[in-house]
Amino acid sequence: MEVKGSDIRTDIRKHKLHSSEVKRHFRFLDDVLVLLKNNNAKIISRIWVKGIGIPLQDKSIYTITTQQFSIRFQKYLESLNSTGIMIADFRDPNRNSYVAHSVFTQKFKQAGDAYPLINEIPTFGISNNHAALQICDLLCSTVIAPIAALKFCHGIITNPHTNPNYNWIKSRYSKRLKALQWHCSVNGQTFWGITAHNQHDKKNKDLF
Repeated sequence: MEVKGSDIRTDIRKHKLHSSEVKRHFRFLDDVLVLLKNNNAKIISRIWVKGIGIPLQDKSIYTITTQQFSIRFQKYLESLNSTGIMIADFRDPNRNSYVAHSVFTQKFKQAGDAYPLINEIPTFGISNNHAALQICDLLCSTVIAPIAALKFCHGIITNPHTNPNYNWIKSRYSKRLKALQWHCSVNGQTFWGITAHNQHDKKNKDLF
């Protein structure tokens, strides 16, 4: 059974902080964060903050983000003297194809493989069949997204995404999330673990 992050967020919006529903969800999220820490998991994330009346460019967002993640993953594998693969959440064949191709072009370019320690172009899994993908979904949906919405959209929009109850999530998990980030440097450029492309304020791109 897959635990849906949207259900957790709905309960947090609807109930009081010390209600049994919210306490139950926080115990579950606490266990997820402990699991990640105990297994030395590292987090990278890219937040895209949609501008008012400005449509998101689906293809460019996903391909650029995948390439940026590949850079970070390559450096992480270098630090471990290891190799690895990337498993992404399945969306549909067309979208999967251009995401995978964005890495293919970098691995097989004339100048040489940009990600030699990544053994293959991204493959795709159905999230309700894969525990690791479920954890990624859960972390994004119930922790990163609510914190990001408060940080980048509070005072600009008023809707369920900026519900003040999400401050409970921010106060409880920001430090733990920050500690799990993985940063790296490539040719003098620093790549932070969690970053944002903020169309409301291009200078404000730090989640923490």
